[in-house]
Amino acid sequence: MIEKNFPEISISPLVEFAFASERKKASIIKAQKYPSSFIVGRYSSARSAFSKYFKNGFDKEVLIQAIERLQNKTEGTDWAKNNRSNSILALGHFFKLEFPFQNLKCTFVKPDHKAYELEGVNVIVSPDLIIQWELNGITSVGAIKFNIKKQCLTLQKGGLTATLIFDYLKKVASPDWQIDKSYCFCLDVMSERLYSPTRIEENIMAAKEACIEVKKLWTQAS
Repeated sequence: MIEKNFPEISISPLVEFAFASERKKASIIKAQKYPSSFIVGRYSSARSAFSKYFKNGFDKEVLIQAIERLQNKTEGTDWAKNNRSNSILALGHFFKLEFPFQNLKCTFVKPDHKAYELEGVNVIVSPDLIIQWELNGITSVGAIKFNIKKQCLTLQKGGLTATLIFDYLKKVASPDWQIDKSYCFCLDVMSERLYSPTRIEENIMAAKEACIEVKKLWTQAS
């Protein structure tokens, strides 16, 4: 079993933590402090297709081909079959979406850092895409994070996630970039909903308070 010696939590568990019961909070911290050494990524085919869709100029043929490839696979464990079925479902939901930056001439860049520090906790944001565009000589950036789970995000969780993405970009982006909060999105695929940062000051404070509690519970987890 791996043990992390410093407080570190991914963005989705942190958002869950912020709204969780005391018992659930302890469970989240234990899972983050002692992560499994064998982690299989869910929905990897769908995630790859989503990114390729954007990078290929919003080409829906990318999504169609990904669905067909998954439908043509039949072998594997029950877990693999279930993952394929849910990936096809996610791709179907994604297919219906339209995005507000489709008319922008965007480029997509890789972030130098996947995480940032918040109240002594390393928060792993790892956005799926960093969106960059130029307008009137100003380079602007936004980011998008895919949330692919059967249980859809609540309005509060979606807003908090998007706010953390915005806060992360402010901390790690190049100083000559302008961060556009209107293009910092959490995409909840199954509900076909894009969440933007909301109640920013309030949500940042809630995230900081959650991180303070994460750091406290981290030393107690065993």
